[in-house]
Amino acid sequence: MDTFTKFMDLIEKNKNSENDIGIIIYWPKSTIRFSSHDIGKELCHQYTGTLEVDMKFGTNLLKEIHYGKEWWDRNIEEETKKRFYSNEEILYNNMKNNITYVLYISQNLHKSFKGLKKTLREKYKVDKSAFHFSDPDCFQHLGINCNCEVSKEAFREETIKHIYLLTHPNTIHFLKNAVYKPNYKFNQYLNKYIKWLNIHRLTNNYKWIEFCIDNGGILGAYGIRDTHDVDFLYYPILYNNVGDLDDKKVIENVTNMIEVNDKDFGCENKNHRDEYLRLGYNIKDIIHNPENNFYHFGCKFMSLSILKKFKYNRTHTIGTGHKEIRQKDINDYKLITNIIH
Repeated sequence: MDTFTKFMDLIEKNKNSENDIGIIIYWPKSTIRFSSHDIGKELCHQYTGTLEVDMKFGTNLLKEIHYGKEWWDRNIEEETKKRFYSNEEILYNNMKNNITYVLYISQNLHKSFKGLKKTLREKYKVDKSAFHFSDPDCFQHLGINCNCEVSKEAFREETIKHIYLLTHPNTIHFLKNAVYKPNYKFNQYLNKYIKWLNIHRLTNNYKWIEFCIDNGGILGAYGIRDTHDVDFLYYPILYNNVGDLDDKKVIENVTNMIEVNDKDFGCENKNHRDEYLRLGYNIKDIIHNPENNFYHFGCKFMSLSILKKFKYNRTHTIGTGHKEIRQKDINDYKLITNIIH
């Protein structure tokens, strides 16, 4: 069993218990490693893993962890250098950018993790560049220190985010290869989509794991090219046990549950369903099978490998709603093959 599956199984097994799962990350330049005496006997150590990365991965990882925090956007280059060795240091000084991550389990960890982090920083007289805890920021005070309580569900979501970033193959591929393009209009569309999701998860109980961005948004996220909008797929968990997952009526019912009144993003279940079926995928499987997606800024995106097949198909058959094979799809396929062959 791979590490990602092992971690997600732990999350699922403890979902309805008093236990919480949290992750501590030790950055490559840090010499700090906490003993069981530091952490406390009540925290049960479950797993320790390492991940060798480069500076580019480090920058992208910090962007993911601290998405939405203006201070981090302004200081990301400096903060990356505090934690990761440069390519020159790796080449000439034989240094390695090894991230060490440790998974812990404990009762009501969502109540104590943030306090433990503060205590350890004061004890060892270190700043944020030494280590990182997977405790979430307050939704109302993003990037600001506050004393607001962390809900069990928010803590669980933050842990899942970190599991994706550290162990999920498709997400690791993204972090290794993505080049953030701040001038892309895609970023504006994505921010609007995320705000919409956050509003509706409170009012309509939408869950981020039920949504997945596809098509051009994947290219925008990787920095391959800009896009004129964001397309997404939706399949709620409550429909997971429906017998015929490809039934048009099911997809129609699911799509009608979504309320979107924005030209910059929209649900493409109906338009893209048949094209995915021709490739051997259904919408439910794209969204809910981790082999078919990756994580970026709190959202699921369809994997680049499926998009490559999707674009290849469009170079040979006319896409739904189009009158002819488009040069744009031909160009996209060529651009994708520069990253995955």
